Amino acid sequence: MLTARARFLAGLLVVAACTVSAPPASDLAVGPAVGSTPVVTPSVSVPEPVAAPAPVLVPKPVRSELLGLTEARRRFKARDYAGAWQLIEPIARVVQSDGGLQCEAGYLAHHAGHAGPAEALLVRGIAALAGDSTRPGRKRRAMCLYNLALVQEAGGALGEAICSLRRSQALRPNATVKRKREELAAQVGVTDFRCKSARVARQRDVRALAGEYAAAEKLKITSVERVDAGEFVVHTVRLDPGERDPEDIEVFADLQYVVLDREGQLFPLGVLGYTDETPTYFRGGASFSFAGFHPSPLGTLVLFTLQSWGRGDCEHVVSSNGIASDERRSLLMCRYAAGPEGGELACAQVPLGASEEADAEEFEDAASSGAAGTDGGGDSGGAAARVTEWGARVKYTLDEAAGVVVFEQQRGDAETAAALGLPLGRVTVAELFAEHAAEDFGLDL
Repeated sequence: MLTARARFLAGLLVVAACTVSAPPASDLAVGPAVGSTPVVTPSVSVPEPVAAPAPVLVPKPVRSELLGLTEARRRFKARDYAGAWQLIEPIARVVQSDGGLQCEAGYLAHHAGHAGPAEALLVRGIAALAGDSTRPGRKRRAMCLYNLALVQEAGGALGEAICSLRRSQALRPNATVKRKREELAAQVGVTDFRCKSARVARQRDVRALAGEYAAAEKLKITSVERVDAGEFVVHTVRLDPGERDPEDIEVFADLQYVVLDREGQLFPLGVLGYTDETPTYFRGGASFSFAGFHPSPLGTLVLFTLQSWGRGDCEHVVSSNGIASDERRSLLMCRYAAGPEGGELACAQVPLGASEEADAEEFEDAASSGAAGTDGGGDSGGAAARVTEWGARVKYTLDEAAGVVVFEQQRGDAETAAALGLPLGRVTVAELFAEHAAEDFGLDL
């Protein structure tokens, strides 16, 4: 058996073994007392945290051409055009696929007095941007065309500058571009100029084309009018029969033969309007109006509103004298479709409405005409109820950014509109061309 002293010494060894990793003396902790003597337990030392080394960021190398472009722009703002051109010219020569850069370099070259390189760069930039049909892409191309017009104007090629401005307007209608075009047109003072990239057909060519139709119909040309429509020109050739034969039963006057001109390439639309002077009660007439030009995903659209009317025995209304009037409206949309042999014109004729109305001549009194209205109420001597008015019409607006035409019902009911095949709601330009494609829209007289 262990003596009391031995047991005491063994206890001390156990305490010593448990305090190997004790904290330093500065953080003393009083342990349990053994007998009357306190045992001091030193605290465990905790290592100080060591911060991880910060990662070394290696900057990506900056392309030398980007640095040069930034400096060129800075010098351009400072009006150091020569210095800016010296920096941007080699960049533009290397990066030829960037249409925006080509246009910027061309504009800078113009300010630096290098007319030849300026025009070449702008033309190259316009060609590179041609594949971008988005709204920002069209805007960049329109701005580049405007700058090209400034270069052409400075070189004295006012006709070519007008053509570039027309193309710019077709992509983005802009008041500044319009003013510049009108200013140059006033200086030129003629309408049969030609351009390198967007020439306009000579008036004698337009007359010759319309003259073929006029000769076949025994008509003569009285005047030729023209309206700019972006990259297109609308030529309206007015035709008249001249001295009339008193024995003629049908007499048509002031025929409007329309020809679309795109960069000198002529596309005849035919007769879109005329005045019927036939000396009988049964006659009609037609008219058209130029509704403007607008950019679209399929290219520039040239729009016309067509209207025709006539008198006769209509299908849906009844009058006591058997004569009523009818009216038809449609939207003619034309665009240029590129092709291997110079391209062709594609058009769609979209119906906008139709209406019929019973005549209200003096000899057709209220008793014989039935109730006036669209509900078919009223009768005549016990006859079946009949309608004195019938029809429906829609109006449209263009959402250029989306390439959509929005149709809204303006007159009539949905059932009649559907029977007439009138479009309603949002319809894409592509869908309209697919559904209402028209190859023959001129009037037969």
